[in-house]
Amino acid sequence: MRCYNLEEARRFPDQVTELFLHHCGLEQIPPLVFAMPRLQRLHLSENPIQELPPQLSELLSLRVLSLPNNQLARIPASLFRLQQLEKLDLSGNALQSLPPGIARLQQLTTLLLNDNKLSELPEEVGTLQQLQRLEVSVNQLTRLPAALKQLSGLRRLSASRNKIRTLPKALCRFSKLEKLDLSHNRLSGLPEEIGQLAQLSSLQAGHNSIKALPGSVGQLKMLRQLSLERNKLEALPEQLWHLPWLARVNLGRNRLRYLSEEAGYAQRLEVLQLADNQLESLPHCIGKLPQLRRLSVSGNALTALPPLPLQLATLQLNGNPLGQWPEYLSRLYRLEHLEARKAGLENLPNHFRQLSALRELDLRHNPLQGLPEPLYFLPALRQLKGVGDTKSRTKLLRFIRLCESREVPLPLRRLFYEVLENDARSLADFSVSELLQALTVGVSEAAYPVRIHLLRQRSAVSHISLEDKGASVLLLGETGFDPAEVRKALEPHGLRLVTSADQGADYLVLGRLLRLHRLPKMGEARHVISRQSLNALLNEQLGRKMATEFRESQLEKLRLMLFHQDSKNRRLAVQLLRAGGVPPPLITDLFLAWKLDYGPAKALEQLLLQNCSEEALRNLYAPLGLRGRIGSRQLRTHIERYTDGNELDAARIREFLEN
Repeated sequence: MRCYNLEEARRFPDQVTELFLHHCGLEQIPPLVFAMPRLQRLHLSENPIQELPPQLSELLSLRVLSLPNNQLARIPASLFRLQQLEKLDLSGNALQSLPPGIARLQQLTTLLLNDNKLSELPEEVGTLQQLQRLEVSVNQLTRLPAALKQLSGLRRLSASRNKIRTLPKALCRFSKLEKLDLSHNRLSGLPEEIGQLAQLSSLQAGHNSIKALPGSVGQLKMLRQLSLERNKLEALPEQLWHLPWLARVNLGRNRLRYLSEEAGYAQRLEVLQLADNQLESLPHCIGKLPQLRRLSVSGNALTALPPLPLQLATLQLNGNPLGQWPEYLSRLYRLEHLEARKAGLENLPNHFRQLSALRELDLRHNPLQGLPEPLYFLPALRQLKGVGDTKSRTKLLRFIRLCESREVPLPLRRLFYEVLENDARSLADFSVSELLQALTVGVSEAAYPVRIHLLRQRSAVSHISLEDKGASVLLLGETGFDPAEVRKALEPHGLRLVTSADQGADYLVLGRLLRLHRLPKMGEARHVISRQSLNALLNEQLGRKMATEFRESQLEKLRLMLFHQDSKNRRLAVQLLRAGGVPPPLITDLFLAWKLDYGPAKALEQLLLQNCSEEALRNLYAPLGLRGRIGSRQLRTHIERYTDGNELDAARIREFLEN
């Protein structure tokens, strides 16, 4: 039975096998614990316990005793009577010595003594024949006892952050040792016999004073991880790169001047750390490492880079005087993290945009001006440092996220940034085709400023000239017009209605494009005009007088017909408006009839598309929110929103809904 508090354990003391009392403020082991005859695991970490009582020896079934981060200054003899103990964790205490009695715990497989004040280990530790894991990191050890050689079953030895200067050769006889951590000591070298550790998979010896590696490291056939950062290495034995399972190598902060072409033999190498050395070049074999995912060469003297593996995910180049970004590095399609601080980059070439997987980019302390254009085309970018100011970087990253959620095509990203983040000030730099393509994407926030620019700034005229003989007219998108009717009105004046956009058009009538899935390839249009301009021409040519010459009595009759209970009257009203034209005061009634399903819906929509302004079109397809249970304040807000800046009449909508 497993218990996590004394209250629960007190009810069933005879059944408790595991007791967890972490961080309970205990100053001593509760007496109740010694009345648990079946207790096998006792965990008392993070308590201010200063002493272990003699009754501890009564827990004859105990297999695991965990007391890390307490205040123990000594180990009593009673603990050594726990003959069944397999794991003992005394890390994070104030132990100054380990009694020889430790030899009595012959079943011990794990002994954790990290973060104490031990200055030496007793020779008796070597008698623990079952020991597989020994950790003595963060102590004050100056040596490891030679008697440890007797621990033939040891698989993991951690002795980092001590004051060890030399290693006994006998330690290299651990035929089953898999992990060895000797980092943060005072070693000047490793023994030649280290090659005898046939099962060693992880060797950590960073933060020492090692000047050279013995050639026998080439015998560590199972080695996967090698950490030798912050040493004094000037060269590496070539045998190192022939280790068949070598996957992670950290050689940062040494004195390496070159890297051998033999490194190309490390075919399973995944991580290579070479930061803060004295390298002036990298061997071309680096580009042939098929598993390399992370490469760090920061803080060297590299002026150029060879082609790197295409599967690289992290690349750190800080502090190298590169000057420019090589084109072949833009083929790193899987690169997610790039650091290039103080790399002398004056610009980012256009091909930099090919880094489509890049998520984090650090370009601090480079002479780059503003936000280089390729950054707009990095679809995965989420973190950016070192270019522009904070505001511009925030805007760019926000824009990239929007592009991802709306599936904005890469060629249009610069255009959309100008619209969404730069107040559309530079739309004149883009072609008509690009602007029309932007309308097909379906980003409603961008549609209105693009349409306004096309109609009121880009086009030289606002209507079709009947004197422009032979000119072509193209209806693009949902304009609400019947092509046959438009052709009938234009042909007497020598104007042509075309249906293909491939060759361009003299007059392009801009309809509602947001429902188009794809805009065909098209040539440039000479003039872009609105639906309203074409509608005014058709009204004139087809003799629709009601659009301009209407009477109040007509308006009232048409309103009654639009909202009549009889559908025949509603259809008749639509027919009259199509034949005679739509009076401007009736636009609001058409809008209400369409939104509130007075029908016929398609015909009403066509009339609205022909007659409403761009400002009204901006809100035409937004949810109206004027039906159902809605408060007066919310209703007023909705009405103001949908009538702001256009011809829709707020008073008329309010009057209609109230009656």
